[in-house]
Amino acid sequence: MSVYTSGVFTLRFSAFINVVLPLTHLICRGYSQEAPTKQIVALLGDDVVLPCSLERPVDVSQLQLEWARTDLTPGFIYVWDKNKENVDDKQPSYVGRTSLSFDKLNHGDVSLTLSKVQLSDKGLYRCFIPEPPQESFVDLVVGSFVVDVTQSSYQAEENHNITLEWTFTTKPDTPISALRILCSLNTDRNPSTLYHLHDGVKFSEDEEFSGRVQSDKDALREGRIRLQLSRLRTEDSGLYLCEVDTGYGRGYNSCRVTVSGSFVVDVTQRSYQAEENHNITLEWTFTTKPDTPISALKILCSLNNGHKDSVLYFLHDGVEFSEDEEFSGRVQSDKDALREGRIRLQLSRLRTEDSGLYLCEVDTGYGRGYNSCRVTVSESKPEKTETTQQPGSLQPPALNEETKGISLSGRLIIFRAVFICASLSAWGYMCYHNSKGHRTTSSRRARELLMKTFSEVGP
Repeated sequence: MSVYTSGVFTLRFSAFINVVLPLTHLICRGYSQEAPTKQIVALLGDDVVLPCSLERPVDVSQLQLEWARTDLTPGFIYVWDKNKENVDDKQPSYVGRTSLSFDKLNHGDVSLTLSKVQLSDKGLYRCFIPEPPQESFVDLVVGSFVVDVTQSSYQAEENHNITLEWTFTTKPDTPISALRILCSLNTDRNPSTLYHLHDGVKFSEDEEFSGRVQSDKDALREGRIRLQLSRLRTEDSGLYLCEVDTGYGRGYNSCRVTVSGSFVVDVTQRSYQAEENHNITLEWTFTTKPDTPISALKILCSLNNGHKDSVLYFLHDGVEFSEDEEFSGRVQSDKDALREGRIRLQLSRLRTEDSGLYLCEVDTGYGRGYNSCRVTVSESKPEKTETTQQPGSLQPPALNEETKGISLSGRLIIFRAVFICASLSAWGYMCYHNSKGHRTTSSRRARELLMKTFSEVGP
């Protein structure tokens, strides 16, 4: 029987055509991306629809339709042929996860449903409809739901404005009515709400943020939370946390805000060391504004020594009041320095009880603040006096350090040497006074006396 009339050959040739023709379409067309590309975002485990349709609703159920990945070999993920799927050359990782709607094919809609999205599914997808010839591309982005911050920390000054911004993963056409967002400030005190959106409805912020927060509702559609916080206060410092629930994902993230006061009281020196009865000058500085009169200043400087607070300088509306009794007559202030934002206090005739923490509080009308420094007063050291020995007085010489260090054997050697010198001197003296006839006897006696002395002293 001729092979050309064989049914087996006809079946194999048909299968060959079903595989080769789609590959020919892909190779010859070269995956041209002149057609528009649409980006689709999907989360892990989601089901996603990759759109593809004719401009006019034409029945394409009898045509050969192709969905392919441009970066895979084999690249087919779904081939529709003669009212059913052709799985002969399908990419294995997509088996059982892709489908078309037969009812929609009757109206020219070839959109592909991809279920249980995996990270490996991300990439460029090509949809091809042969009649009329049309192709389109879909870029699938796969990821987990993420809430992020555009800036992790902010530095700002009091009475200025800042804009805080978070981002979150979005899906196309997600309505604002599906969003639930709660943004709050967390400090040592209780959390304070500055933005609350529930099912698309915005609720009012807490009292401390009332009238100071503006949100950008249009930015929410792009997956951005933008909050402008105006007229900043130092108590606005802290950790700002935003929690987001979109229905398809939940997450949160935070940023830190530090608001510094524009009015500052500082010290030129943190600590002072001084002796009793000496003088010192303490100095503070504070933020000034041009043409600020001294009559607007309120300054209170006091000493805290652990027992009580004592006032050493008090200025109220430009008028100086007397200090407390323990500082009476010992404090001088420089009023001219106040115009330059400096508090200079000279404290004289120091006492040990002046030691402690010196605190200055300043209120200028446009700002308030305080700062402190520590003073330590030590007792004065007595002057050294030298003693002299009066002439004629017999006092044993004091042992110096070298003498104190001589051992007992050393002292004995010194004693022997002194004794020998004394004996020789005595012997010479006796010889000189005796006559020539008696020199021999005297010399013998002197030698006997000297030998006797040596025998008594011992070795």
